Amino acid sequence: MGRTRQHGPESEAVSTQPYAVDTFDRETTSGWGEASSGAWEHSAAASAFRAEGGVATTALGSTGGNQSSFLDVSSTDTELQAQVGLAALPKSGTVDLYATARALDATSGYRFKLKVQTDGTVVPSLLRVNGTSASTIATTTERLRLDPTADLQVRVQATGTSPTVVSAKAWPTGTQEPDAWTLTASDSTAALQTAGGVAFTTYAPAAAGAVTSQVADVWAGPTDAARDLSADKTLAPKPGTYVPSASTTGVPRGTYLQVHNGDLTITKAGTVVNGMDIRGFVTVKAKDVVIQNTIVRGRATDVARGLVVVESTGSLKISDSELYNSKPNWLVDGLRGSGTIDATRLNIHDVIDNVHFYGDNKKLTASWLHDTLHYENDPSHSDGTHDDNVQIVKGANISLIGNRMEGAYNAAIMVTQGLGTVTGLVIERNFLDHGACTVNVAESGRGAIALQMSGNTFGSHSRKGCAYIAPTTTTSKSTITSNTYEDGSAITLKKG
Repeated sequence: MGRTRQHGPESEAVSTQPYAVDTFDRETTSGWGEASSGAWEHSAAASAFRAEGGVATTALGSTGGNQSSFLDVSSTDTELQAQVGLAALPKSGTVDLYATARALDATSGYRFKLKVQTDGTVVPSLLRVNGTSASTIATTTERLRLDPTADLQVRVQATGTSPTVVSAKAWPTGTQEPDAWTLTASDSTAALQTAGGVAFTTYAPAAAGAVTSQVADVWAGPTDAARDLSADKTLAPKPGTYVPSASTTGVPRGTYLQVHNGDLTITKAGTVVNGMDIRGFVTVKAKDVVIQNTIVRGRATDVARGLVVVESTGSLKISDSELYNSKPNWLVDGLRGSGTIDATRLNIHDVIDNVHFYGDNKKLTASWLHDTLHYENDPSHSDGTHDDNVQIVKGANISLIGNRMEGAYNAAIMVTQGLGTVTGLVIERNFLDHGACTVNVAESGRGAIALQMSGNTFGSHSRKGCAYIAPTTTTSKSTITSNTYEDGSAITLKKG
């Protein structure tokens, strides 16, 4: 189960250190904040620029506009690497994304232009921008494809003076890097033959509608010591920039697994479980427990439980692991818990609920939840099992970001408030499909839920042709934007 990369290794020798690195591993609501080399400068009001969960965004309103983020690295020999994309494709016209490897300011420099059309087709080119004068210096007949669930990895170089040689390429995250540069040009415009920084720019006409562009995993450094994007295959791109699958979730291929027969109860704080094949159930009762590169298979049972359960006294960080019920029945869920859970790159299948949350502080990212078990005859439910990819019955501060959820009979995401109120629920940049209604929110007499649901892509296979259903009191209090079907059409918000 090989991986594509997320953050590449930094060089150890002082002479080949990068000029700037930014993973955006912070939360800001007024500007992009600080990279390793200093603060980002913006061309418009800082409120249009945010960073959260490894992704920096630039928001353009419905009137369109041209907004830039600039970082001063002061070099005439620069390679710029980043992942770029859009939260949603333009409604009309085109949107231009620019990565600038030599930026004299927010305007002038050598730009790699990605013109995104309404169907996701991307036209790449190289531009020279000198003040208000812009000229195309290289074009190609090659076309790319951008999807809101799969960003583009870009590399662009600007090296030398009189002339400056500019080269660029882009490809979908999670796929093989092309061997050759897509575009190369040589230019000697006098005003641009000087040291500059790096920049990212978004342009959209009013016809495109409100636009949010995304940037992740920025690296800038010397061209002869550029970060090797193939050097680390154990890390995935940023959640929400690709659709998780068997190749990006679960235990990495080639990992040696030690078999553990029987259940595992963890009571020691800081315990690390790595590289195990557990033929039983896992219960976490201690703080700061880590599970990674591990398979949990369960065993025969007549008790309702989860393959991995985090109790209220425990906290768990679990990654790159597979959870499935090797002895299928209607009693076993995948990941359950009331304690704190941070889960990423999980492959969970062949259980009733892939994930069942009933407590605060839960984060699920970049995981593939699929193939829940459904039984027409379930002693607990006269109408059969209510299997969901994710069920949330109470809790605060719950984030579901960049996952793939599909194959459940009842819902991809089921929010019930059956055991208490649900607050601070974020559902962003997931691929969601199946269920009766794919997202089903019930207030259960405990009041409206103010959730945030944005940038999700929905499949068209729900049993009732229903992407989202909730009481109007919940929908009116929620922030629900840029959620579309795979063909780009907006989902309908149904009254529950």
